[in-house]
Amino acid sequence: MRLATLALAAALPLLVAATPVELAIHVAVDDAGAPVADAAWLDEQVGLAAQHLAGADVELTWRDAGDALATGDVDSVAERDALAAHAGDRAVVHVFVVPRLADKDVEGAWLSGVHWRYGGGARRQQGRRYVILSREARSAHVLAHELGHFFGLAHTDTADGLMTSGGQRGGEPSLDAGQLRTVKRKARAWAKRARRSR
Repeated sequence: MRLATLALAAALPLLVAATPVELAIHVAVDDAGAPVADAAWLDEQVGLAAQHLAGADVELTWRDAGDALATGDVDSVAERDALAAHAGDRAVVHVFVVPRLADKDVEGAWLSGVHWRYGGGARRQQGRRYVILSREARSAHVLAHELGHFFGLAHTDTADGLMTSGGQRGGEPSLDAGQLRTVKRKARAWAKRARRSR
């Protein structure tokens, strides 16, 4: 009996299902109505994010949100907050791809991405969180970095860390064991709330 119990205990980690996280991706369109990012660009961002988060037992999928956002560069806090109107479904993580994303703290500077929490006055939108990516992102790991913030990670100063502020300075970026545990815990909590909201 003891041997069977040990065998079952050893197999339990294999029986734990990955936490499903669906991304709803909203892509801005240019003046001619063409999307600012194509499927290949999105596949690369999501594919690398999926690789990084797989170590936290997170299974990423994505779908087109189905809305053509007629937005140009996102230049201000108000424009970041305005995206919350499109992020009503709390059962998915909303990702907005815009032409360019201004740094709200440094005039004339541009960011590759940001994890954003709505801070406007519309009561129904309070608490909405989402990711904003610039189509001009300097790295294919930007979505992974911003999802790290979404699931509770702060910036680090590790040379090859995925969460290094301003982009990694070493080789292939990665998450350490502690960061993966945090993402796993936060993603499970998020998924539980997401299921209740359906």
